[in-house]
Amino acid sequence: MFAEKPDKFIPYAHVEIIREAVGTDKMEAKVFDGPIWIQAKQVSRYFKDNIMASYTVRDSETIEHRIVYNWPLTVFEELATNCILHKQYESPNYIGIYIYNDRITFVNHNRPVPPVTIEAMNKEPRFDDRQYLNPELNVSVTKVRYHIRAMKKNGEIQRKGSTKAGTWEILK
Repeated sequence: MFAEKPDKFIPYAHVEIIREAVGTDKMEAKVFDGPIWIQAKQVSRYFKDNIMASYTVRDSETIEHRIVYNWPLTVFEELATNCILHKQYESPNYIGIYIYNDRITFVNHNRPVPPVTIEAMNKEPRFDDRQYLNPELNVSVTKVRYHIRAMKKNGEIQRKGSTKAGTWEILK
């Protein structure tokens, strides 16, 4: 995870962004490898440079305008970083981020760490007694759940599939 080439030691220790190739019916893939913090930065940079776009909306009645983005950057970075940092690296599956015209799907093939369960994450308001999953990065289950709830409430994400094997999708 922290080596220059973690794939040499841990198979599938990388992220793949798979997206629809513009103007075709094909998909193209980009692989991000290296230490996990580098992967997170590369994925975010790729999203900003190649996926995210802004549009200026002007009201004909006023001189003011507003800028609208095709995808919310904060949501993308939060979900991508969570996939990368919380991957169970003994699992022989890569992290997949699938980008379509109308949605983005994040696929990470692991489960919450006991005693936290998917059912408890949907019911319990807090897990204050939990230790940080990654103290150096200040990542906790409570923070992840808080952001997921906020994004669901704002209509920015939705769960696809079952609670045990489903994925999260960003909505436009």
